Parts: sequence; structure tokens; C-alpha cells
Amino acid sequence: MKFFSNIFKKNKDRQHLDDADANDELVDSEQKVIVPSRKSKRNSVGSISPTGSSSPRSGKKNNDGNCEPLTEEEDPVPTIICISNLKGLQKYDRKWLTQSGIKDEVINDNFPIVVHVLNFLRRKDFIYYKYVEQPEQIAQLKEMVKDQVPSVVVTSSASSQNSPNYSSSDEEDEAGGGRAKNNLSIPRNAAGSQSPGVIVTSANTNSGGPSSFSFIYTENTRRIDSGRIFMSPGVFFKFPEELETATERILNEGNPKEQYKNLDFEARGGFGSVYAAKNKNPHCANDKQMVALKKMPHRTLKQKRMNLTEISFMKYCRHPNIADFICSYQRNDELWMIMEFLEGGTLSDAIHNFTFCESKIAYVAREILRGIHYLHANNICHRDLKSSNIMISLKGDIKIIDFGLAIDFSIEKEDIHMCGSPYWMPPEQIHGRPHSFSADIWSFGVCVVEMLKRRLPNHNSRLKSMVTTATEGLVLSREEHAEWSDEVYDFVHRCIQFDPQQRATAEQLLEHPFLTKACDLKDIKEILPALFMSNTLSKQGLF
Repeated sequence: MKFFSNIFKKNKDRQHLDDADANDELVDSEQKVIVPSRKSKRNSVGSISPTGSSSPRSGKKNNDGNCEPLTEEEDPVPTIICISNLKGLQKYDRKWLTQSGIKDEVINDNFPIVVHVLNFLRRKDFIYYKYVEQPEQIAQLKEMVKDQVPSVVVTSSASSQNSPNYSSSDEEDEAGGGRAKNNLSIPRNAAGSQSPGVIVTSANTNSGGPSSFSFIYTENTRRIDSGRIFMSPGVFFKFPEELETATERILNEGNPKEQYKNLDFEARGGFGSVYAAKNKNPHCANDKQMVALKKMPHRTLKQKRMNLTEISFMKYCRHPNIADFICSYQRNDELWMIMEFLEGGTLSDAIHNFTFCESKIAYVAREILRGIHYLHANNICHRDLKSSNIMISLKGDIKIIDFGLAIDFSIEKEDIHMCGSPYWMPPEQIHGRPHSFSADIWSFGVCVVEMLKRRLPNHNSRLKSMVTTATEGLVLSREEHAEWSDEVYDFVHRCIQFDPQQRATAEQLLEHPFLTKACDLKDIKEILPALFMSNTLSKQGLF
């Protein structure tokens, strides 16, 4: 009974955070401050009204009053704001930094990193901060454009009263990230006039603060796999040239509604929604009666490439510690992916509802590492390992899910692409430096710390978490964690090395003495009924 009372209490305490996340709002829970998403303030796609009010990003209204989906060509391009210090940020971002608890000296000493983090966290909005090292450069830029582009208004961005949306201009903004840009010039054609696709916009003009200007700039930087659709390590279809062929090869034919029936909504992620579904016509005893059904928007070229690539990764990866892929279909403008249903819930659920001893942590860590080792041995990097992407079955199986950000490193051995989830992202990605397989090891190490401490490091603010990771790393002193054994402390220490070259590999970690402490499967099964019950009660809205 004490176990269930704790579950009720913890879930009640977390309710306001869950609601905020569901509405895509930015939350700093320590101060109970919610910085609302400003998606609803766009008049038309990519434009801001004179009053500062705007309409959703979802597109133009059709005859029925519903929003039409954005096409690839309709995606808004960002407004770039050049700034040289903290005062150049919009006032709501300055307030967010203050309430996140980051010390002023850390912000000032690492301001380019802070700007990079803000751009990532605001990536689905449409303004991008460009850091200018010397304030004099902004004055030079003003002189450069004043005669050629009269509509540019040099202004103090700190004094803006509007609330425009924020984003990086990376092609993969919805995939969780982008690269920093270094080009400050406005592109021009041979005649010296403004190049096509560059639209200069005005900003409010007020006195005080450092000067900055903004313009819309269409150039994108792309992740290294943006021109291909994965089939198997080192094998891919060219994108978009072979999109139709890839679709025929990857997807199943038929109408999924004839085979599967939605039962319960399970979760919503960055790339789609997951439902528990029933197989209405199992053909044999091995066919699963219950399955997990992931529905993903499948309208734009970007969505099609990412969806087909994710399905191909799931289809290729066959391992006891990776969720089983069953089939996939296209249903109108959605793509349906059918996977095995793991009713035990996520590792995140288990962490919030159960205290893990080191032997159980060792068991879970070993199973996750086996999955990671399989991926890395096949030149696949997951890039979004976190506790909510680790599933537990009622049989005690530990399985990795969600390959929406996975990448094949068979050809290129590293990528420069800021992607993943804030609390689990490694320092090199936050800095915009090349990353490789060691990024997964860092994220795995954070999951182990999460099990040990029953909460994430810097869990009150993802802004503070990312800035701290980028500037200090993840510091766990031996004195503050005297209850940890030497084995688990060394194990974690090898995972969260600031220098990615110094991190242990999955193969090396599987040989670590800490994993010899792993409990038996029957010991893990003891917690599963209570975990399943807590998930069931949560779905029914009882807490």
C-alpha cells in the first residue's frame, strides 16, 4: 500500500509538468514558471502581424475551416537576429535564463553556447539568434546594408515587445536540432541586388541596448543523411530521386484498418502518436493479439524521408533488446508502423515508481548495453537514448525503441547535427562539434544516473541542464554519493567523460565488474505487476 500511495503522490506532483509538456510549452519547474509556446501567434505561415498576433504553423485554412498541412515549400524560413551579448536577447528569453538559475558569470563567460542552446530549444519557432563576437561588427553590417536594403531597421532586439516564435533554420527543426551558422552576409547576385529568397524584414526601434538587425535567410544546413533513405548499413535509396521505389520496398500493401483496431492512446512523441491496438485477424498462433501502433504524419518530403528511414532501421534491427518491428502501411496522409506491444511501460515510469537497488540497475544497464552494442557493431547510432525510449515487458525484457533520429555511420563516421533530448544530450552535440557512437554512451550514462538518483541531473530546467552539460559536464563527486559502490561509480564515470574519445565503448562496458552484480530475471519480475498496475491506473485517469 505504501508503494501505491507513493505512486499517487508522485504523479500528482508531476501533473502540471505533464500538462505543460503536452501543450508543447517550456517549463522551469523549480520556479513554476511556464513560458508558453508562441505557435498560435502567426497570421499566416512565417509572417508576423503588425500587432504581434499570429496564427498557428499548421498552414492556411481550407473551405471547411480546418488547417491544411504545410508542404515542403511552405515551411517558413527563420528571421536571423544578430546579437553580441545578453542584452540582445528578447526579453522573455532573458527572463527564462534568469529563472533557470544559471549564474550570471556562467552565462557571460559562455554566451555563444547559451545562444546555441536557446536556438535548439526554440527550434520550432522562426527566429534564430546569430552570435556576433564583436559589437562593432553589427555597426559594420548596418553600414553594409543601409544603402542597398533600405527596409532594414537596425534596432535593439532587447526592447522588442512582440512575442515571435523561435527556431533554428536547420532542415530538421522538427527532428530536434540544427547546426550553428557563421555566415553574416546577406547574399547578393552579380548585379549587387538582393538574391532571390532573401526577404528583409523590419523590427521595432527603441533606444537603449546593443544594436542588431534581422532578415529572413533561406539557406539551410543539412544533416549528412538528408539525401538518402536507409535500407541496411551502407545501403540506401537516394532521396528524393528514389522515394517512390523506397516506398514500395519498405511499406506493406493493404488497408491497416482491416487488420488493426485502435484501443487506447499510449503516448505522443516528436514524430507521431502511439496507440495500443488489437490485431483483428491473427493468422497464426505467433501473431500478436495486442500490438503497438505508431501513427506518423506523412505529408511533406521531410516527413516521408524520416518516416521511411525510421521504419527501415526498425525493420533491419533484429535483437532481443530492440523492440520487434511487425509491419508498416500508408493510410491516407499518415504512415502506420506496427510493433510489439510492451505492456510493462517505460524505464522512466519504473524510475518514478520504484527504487532500484544496484543489482537491478546492473541488470537493466546490461540489457540496454547489449542493444547498444548490437547497433554500434552494425554502424548504427541511436542518438535519442533516454529512459522514456527504454521499454520493459511483463516478462522482464528490456528493449530500445524510437529510431526517429538514428543514423548509419557506415560511410561517414561522424555528424555535426544537434539532435536528441535536452537532458540526455552529450556536450559535443551541444557545442555543435562532430559526434559519433560515443554520444549514445553519454546518454546511456545519464539513464544510469537517473536510476541511481531517481531523478535527472538538473531536472528543474532543461535550459540549465544543457548549459551545465556544455560548460561543466556531468560532475558526480564521490563524497556526495558515498552510498554508491566503487563499481557503480567507476561504471558511470566511464560513461560520462566530457571528452567523447575518453568514454568507454559498449563492448568495454559489458566487461565492467559492475555488471556482475546483475540480479536474476525473477528479481526484476517482482516489480513488474506493480508497474503495470500503476500504468493502468494512470491511463484510466485515476492519478
